[in-house]
Amino acid sequence: MEAYLGNWSCKEDVERDFDVALPNVRILVACYDTAPYEGYAYVLFKQKHKLYEVHGSHCSCYGLEGQWNPEETSLASIRHRVKEGNLGVSLDGAESEVLSELAKI
Repeated sequence: MEAYLGNWSCKEDVERDFDVALPNVRILVACYDTAPYEGYAYVLFKQKHKLYEVHGSHCSCYGLEGQWNPEETSLASIRHRVKEGNLGVSLDGAESEVLSELAKI
């Protein structure tokens, strides 16, 4: 599963906006919402059999550059936060799809 939501439609969009190269990363969920004058991003990815997430935000003056700071996470944590709505960004109605795919990991 790869779910790109908001302003992203592919891995290259994530790489461009964060200004990073991600050759050994499997993105599971990437969401970038931009409201007037600000942006909020969330990326959940798998690398070497571990789950990581990245959060980023900005005002109108900047972008997401320099904010690629992965934090290791767990399936239990992500499942709970998807169900409770606390990922920090909207999954735009893809919650059940995300949970279904997480069950396969």
